[in-house]
Amino acid sequence: MLQRARLSVVLVCPEIPGNTGNIARSCAAAQVPLHLVKPLGFSIEDKALKRAGLDYWGKMQICEHNRLEDFLESTMGRDKGSRRLIGFSKHGTMAHTDLQYRHGDLLMFGSETRGLPPAAHHACAVSYTHLRAHETPEHLVCRLLLEKKKKIHTPHSHISNY
Repeated sequence: MLQRARLSVVLVCPEIPGNTGNIARSCAAAQVPLHLVKPLGFSIEDKALKRAGLDYWGKMQICEHNRLEDFLESTMGRDKGSRRLIGFSKHGTMAHTDLQYRHGDLLMFGSETRGLPPAAHHACAVSYTHLRAHETPEHLVCRLLLEKKKKIHTPHSHISNY
């Protein structure tokens, strides 16, 4: 079980190993846990996945969940009301630049071709969209982590680490 982090990234049914590896590398560099919700479109042993995150693989905090329901129970069930699940989708209702990060936020992204499934959208406190055409998931995650470093609001600090 991962220790509760100030921020976590969640990939629901990712399909492309290189994208997931790049996102994992960004998470490792930012010391942000990564949750992978199955089914995955590749093996966790996939060469492209490991190549994309190879330098960081041993330093990553990765938690795999067999189903979306398992993820929700293990991360949201014990902290009802104190964590926000924030979805990112082309169908989001707000621009991601309007997001005010809080301690414990979980940033959720869907698969590269199908996006977030309806059950994931329903579980999210709010959904955001990104406005840049042709932006890949790994670019968005990296950009969000950088924006978060500038914008996170915590009760006891004006400047916070991840």
